[in-house]
Amino acid sequence: MTTSSDHQTLDDSSKVPASNRSEFYSFLKNLGSFTGDLSALTCPSFLLSGDSILEYCTHWCDQPSLFTAISEALDSEQRMVGVCRWFISTLYGSYYLRTAESSNEKKPFNPILGEQLLGHWDDPETHTRTTLVVEQVSHHPPVSGVFLENQQAGIFLNAHTGQKSKFTGTTIKINQTGFATLHFRDTDEVYTLNFPDLYIRSLITGKPFMEIMGNTWIRSNKGYVAVFKYIGKPWFGGEYHRFKGHVYHLLDRPADNKVVDPLTLESSKSKALELFAIEGRWIANSTITDLRTKKTSVLFDATAHRPIPIQVAPLDQQGPFESRRLWREVSQAINQGDFGTASTKKSEIETRQREERKARKDRGDEWQPRDFTFVPDDHLPSQTRAHLDSATQAESGRWVHKSVTDKLARPSSK
Repeated sequence: MTTSSDHQTLDDSSKVPASNRSEFYSFLKNLGSFTGDLSALTCPSFLLSGDSILEYCTHWCDQPSLFTAISEALDSEQRMVGVCRWFISTLYGSYYLRTAESSNEKKPFNPILGEQLLGHWDDPETHTRTTLVVEQVSHHPPVSGVFLENQQAGIFLNAHTGQKSKFTGTTIKINQTGFATLHFRDTDEVYTLNFPDLYIRSLITGKPFMEIMGNTWIRSNKGYVAVFKYIGKPWFGGEYHRFKGHVYHLLDRPADNKVVDPLTLESSKSKALELFAIEGRWIANSTITDLRTKKTSVLFDATAHRPIPIQVAPLDQQGPFESRRLWREVSQAINQGDFGTASTKKSEIETRQREERKARKDRGDEWQPRDFTFVPDDHLPSQTRAHLDSATQAESGRWVHKSVTDKLARPSSK
């Protein structure tokens, strides 16, 4: 598995082809003067990846055995460790694998309203199946509903996520909105987590690459909190894609009984016992140290565990809104270097979507997702809202998969 590409050197073969340079520089000029969310800016076809943003979610279960192992842990502390291990295992595929050979990040397609990605993993270790349902539930703003479940293990994850992007001089910053909650079918234990911010660097050189920056957190309703900090490469020396993390157990709550923002945990007045320290490179090896016993072990090694690809239906058996069938002609043209055809086919899909939206408006119809429904705050149980940070608390509700609406739209009786 290639990992040397993170040196991000620029050679002649990585530069924008001569035939596309004029269009590339025109795009950069427009990018520099654009003030809104970059999702509204048309990107040249030769800078497109050939995949939809929904494909990112197929990496949430690159290691299906790690997902199911969470439910096998004997107590909440070990389940938190299992959630941390699974979460870190998702980063390599989500944010690095597709560019590991070329180190050249390209823009995915913006999903159209109602676009779906359906698939599953058959775990060779546990001989169980984990299923994935992703649906674009909103176009303005862009939001995807995500549902991941292994019925045999009694574990599922419900999430909604979106992207807000802006250009900051030489870098594109992508703020990933939304959050996920991980549940068990036979208990009321809940783990809530958010998503990292992404930075597209070296855009001006024509060879962009992605870095994760900032912080993410995982929090359970049993008092366990994990906070991860992603560390950018220094100007001189150092490595890309490093991170550090800590796992805490909250011993009490503030006197005013307010929920502690995970990212202000160290400066808050709540008492917390630090249990584990985690560090490493999320594209390679990371370790976890039990601070009580001083024992260090491997948390996850991305170089030793090749991702297990998702299985989807053959294209001729997919529905018209399933992602790979929907974008097939555009993707084929991009892969063949026929960027004129790619632009034409992509424009046809987007024009058809605008016409359908106008027709619904003229009829007075409101579009409804197939697999998800929006649940407002006042219909959500406390355990799915009480462990968010200030940003995610500001959201007015969440998108819930229809198979678990009853469980997530009212408090558990357990």
